[in-house]
Amino acid sequence: MSFLWRRTEPEVSQVDDFPAALFVNRKSGGKDGKALLKSLYKHINKQFICDVLHEGPHKRLSQALRRHWEKHGLASSNHTAAGAPLLPVICCGGDGTIRWIMDEAHAHGHSQFCSFGVMPMGTGNDLFNHVLTYVDRQQANRLAVQLSPGNQIHQTLRALSTFDMPQCDSEARTNSSERASAAYTVDFDRWQISVSAHPLSRSARLREKLRSSLAQSSASLVRRLRVASRRATQRNESDGVVPSSPSTPSGPVRSRIAFNNYFGIGIDGDITCAFDNLRKQRPQWFFHRLINKAWYGVVWTYKFCRGNAKNLSRDIDIYVDGQKLNTSALDLRGVILPNIASYAGGTRLWTFAGEEMPPHGVLIDPRGVDADGAALRRWQSQSSEDGLLEVVGLTGWTHLASVKGGFMRPVPLAQGRHIRIVSKVRLPMQVDGEPLIQAPCVLDVRPLETVKLLIPQPLE
Repeated sequence: MSFLWRRTEPEVSQVDDFPAALFVNRKSGGKDGKALLKSLYKHINKQFICDVLHEGPHKRLSQALRRHWEKHGLASSNHTAAGAPLLPVICCGGDGTIRWIMDEAHAHGHSQFCSFGVMPMGTGNDLFNHVLTYVDRQQANRLAVQLSPGNQIHQTLRALSTFDMPQCDSEARTNSSERASAAYTVDFDRWQISVSAHPLSRSARLREKLRSSLAQSSASLVRRLRVASRRATQRNESDGVVPSSPSTPSGPVRSRIAFNNYFGIGIDGDITCAFDNLRKQRPQWFFHRLINKAWYGVVWTYKFCRGNAKNLSRDIDIYVDGQKLNTSALDLRGVILPNIASYAGGTRLWTFAGEEMPPHGVLIDPRGVDADGAALRRWQSQSSEDGLLEVVGLTGWTHLASVKGGFMRPVPLAQGRHIRIVSKVRLPMQVDGEPLIQAPCVLDVRPLETVKLLIPQPLE
C-alpha cells in the first residue's frame, strides 16, 4: 500500500527551506498523524518530513543535520565548534514516539546537536504537559489549543511557528518580552535502566548453602538444610522467586532501556500491560484519545475488581545511592520513579517540596542545616534538570485511582541519583507508558544524558 501513499503526495512543495526536522507518527493516540502528514506535504518539502513508521528516524535525522550544518557553513569536521546552532527536531506523536526519536539521536551521537520540540498526538502526552509547566496558565491554555491535533491539521504552519527560535540560548536572553516572542530551550535529564540477571540463580544459591553446611561436618544440620532448601525451591518455583542480597553485585547486563517521563513497577505496570494487550487485540476500538482514556478506565475497573496485586514491600528491595529503603511497614503495591511533573495524562506525583521527610525517606544531598548544624531532612522540589530522580509508592488500586483523581498523594520514598531495584519475582512494569514484563532481575537506574528541550511560546 506504500505506492498508494506516495501517489497522494504533492510533487511540488511550497516551502523548500524549512528550519526544522519534522518526525510524525501517523498512528499515535487518535491516529491524527495521517491527516497531519497530508497537510505537511502540501506546505513543506518532504525532505524535511519523516514518517517514522515508514522509514525510521535515524536516516532522516542524519540528513537534516547535514543540511543544517551546510546551511550555516559548517563542515562535518567542525560542526562541534562553539556557537554552532542546534537543529530544532519537532516530534509529532505520543510519549513513546518522542522517546524513540531521542533514543535514535543518542545512539548515533546526534543528541548534542539537536533541540527537541513536542507536538502532542498521543493519549497521555505527559512530556507536553511537563513543557507547559514552564509557561504561565494563560499561555499554557493557548498552547494546548494551538498545538492540538485539529489545529495541526488545519493550520499547520501557524502551529509550527510556535517553535520559532532565535539563534541564542535561554541564558543569553533574560528579558521576559523576548521570551514571549520566541521559543527557548531548557535542559532535560534522560535516564537509563540497566537490566541484569541476578548473579546467582535459585539452584546455585541452594547448592552453595549445602556445600558450606557439609564443611561443618554436621549430618543433622545438612538434613535440615536439605529439607529447607527443598521447601524453598518448591515455593520459589511457584512464585518465580529469586533470593536477593544487598552485598551481592548484579550479573551481566542483559538490556538497557532509556526513559524520559517515568518508570513504574507493580499495579502501575499491570494496568499498562493489560491496556496494551487490549489495544493489540482490538485496535479498532482505539480511534480517539478520549476513547483511549475511557478504555483505560475500563481496564482499571477490571483490575480493581480482581484485586490481585503483588506486595512490593516483600517482593523487591530498593537501594537509593547505596542506602536500602525500609518499606516493610508501607505495604506497597506500586512504585513509580517520575522524572517530570506529569503522570498518566497530567497528574502531578511529587508535591512534597519543603515537607519534612518521614523516617523511611532517603535523600543523599540535603539542602541546608538547622541551628544545631544537622542536615535538614526536607524533600527537595522536583526538577527534570537537577540530576535527581524521585521515588514514590502506591498502596493499592484505590490509592492509584485517588492519586490520579487528585484526592490523595502517593507515598514519598526517596530522591537520588542512582536507584537500584532488586526484583525477586516476575513483575509487570511500564516505561513512559510502554508495557514491560521482567523476570526476577536487578534494575539499575542512572542518568543517561541531558538534552535540550524546546519550550514553545503561544502565538498572538
